[in-house]
Amino acid sequence: MKLSLSFVIRTLTVMNLFLPVCTVIFNIFGCKFSLFNYTVCAVIFAVISVACVVCSFVSKEKISKKSDTAALVFLPFITLADISIYLYEGKLKAVVTACVLICFVCSAVMVIKYVKNIFLKILSITVSSLAIFPIALFVGIMLDPFPKITVVNTVPSPEGTYYAEVTDVDTGALGGETCVHIHKTKNFDLLLFNISKIPQRVYLGEWKAYEDMQIYWINEHLIEIDEIEYTIE
Repeated sequence: MKLSLSFVIRTLTVMNLFLPVCTVIFNIFGCKFSLFNYTVCAVIFAVISVACVVCSFVSKEKISKKSDTAALVFLPFITLADISIYLYEGKLKAVVTACVLICFVCSAVMVIKYVKNIFLKILSITVSSLAIFPIALFVGIMLDPFPKITVVNTVPSPEGTYYAEVTDVDTGALGGETCVHIHKTKNFDLLLFNISKIPQRVYLGEWKAYEDMQIYWINEHLIEIDEIEYTIE
């Protein structure tokens, strides 16, 4: 079955919008959207991107709809949004980075081949390509061994609805800090992704403060840390 060019363009657009749009929407409602396996997802997206480009070259069609042209112009920027989400989740490893770059190259190839307006073509490729440099710099920062975050203790609530997670944040020469986040135990799990409530930070203290920390639950919605009570919202 021969795929239409319009279908290929829309498939690439929807596919690359899926992760950033879901992440932003659920974040607005106080929830965290996450994939079960970011590496597998990135590989699938890269394979689909390559397949779509191959199909577009096999097809001899030309773009006839302005909406398809607009989608193509923004497609490289959308793939960069995917990179931002992977960075935010701390999942931008070697395989994921390679796959996202493949998606970006595929989108750029589509722009070069099908966008006839020279100005839009240059704008899309140039601006999105330049945006890669600050992202690459940020990747270098993210891959730096500091800060090192270690979970040192977890304390479940009396009925098991929540659990307090104590983390040690080591920032090297700058010292660090101790954090306590409250997580909800039950999440909404589907086949490919997970939806959970964004953890509530109730405590931020000095580095290594966890060594002498006194922490216990008073009830299901009230926790005491070093003689100070915190309400769970």
